Amino acid sequence: MRRLAERGRPIDAIEVLGDYVPDTLRAEEDVAKVAQMLEAGWDADRLEVPGVAPLALHRREHFRIVKQQGGWRLLADRLGRSQRCPSAIEAACDFVTTVSDEVRRLVRALDRELDDDERDRKRTLLSMIDLITSGLDATGAPTTWVYGRLERDARGALWLVSGGNLAARYELPAALAADVVVGDHSWLAEVEAGPSGVPRGPVRTMERLPRQDRDEVWRRWRERVGS
Repeated sequence: MRRLAERGRPIDAIEVLGDYVPDTLRAEEDVAKVAQMLEAGWDADRLEVPGVAPLALHRREHFRIVKQQGGWRLLADRLGRSQRCPSAIEAACDFVTTVSDEVRRLVRALDRELDDDERDRKRTLLSMIDLITSGLDATGAPTTWVYGRLERDARGALWLVSGGNLAARYELPAALAADVVVGDHSWLAEVEAGPSGVPRGPVRTMERLPRQDRDEVWRRWRERVGS
């Protein structure tokens, strides 16, 4: 384990260390040396711990694992710290799990639902953590809302077209299209969303918007998207 730590593989070193209790003087020296290197810390842009999804960062962060009052903690300058755990590897697992759970919660929350400290924390985490590589973008709502007009293609199928020059198209299922009349008015539509919350269709539900009342259109939009 000492060689692993010396070669810049601290997580592998603490996995070997586990809750090992040295039984020789040489083993005690090795454990003490590993603990010293862990406390000095290391720089990394990825924290990969057995048993949990890796935490990937946009840039390198300084990590340390320290022994405090009979327990171990993993510390990072801006990401926070783990709980005190019986072993170093458990501290690393706790850290990755805690930060990942916090990111998921804050990503799902609307800013207006958070207090000032939580909004600051959300900005910090989102600026540091690669959500896609870490698998933390896959917690969005299954649907989202879009705004657009209806068009019928050459086959007779109905599509909601949204986005102006960079138009995105979302197909209406036949059962929904059967009750819709195409006109020059706009629609709000709830469509299926991908893992990152990006709309991908098809349309699930929709509602016709008034032609002239922009305030009412804006009110309905804000009501649906929650902002």
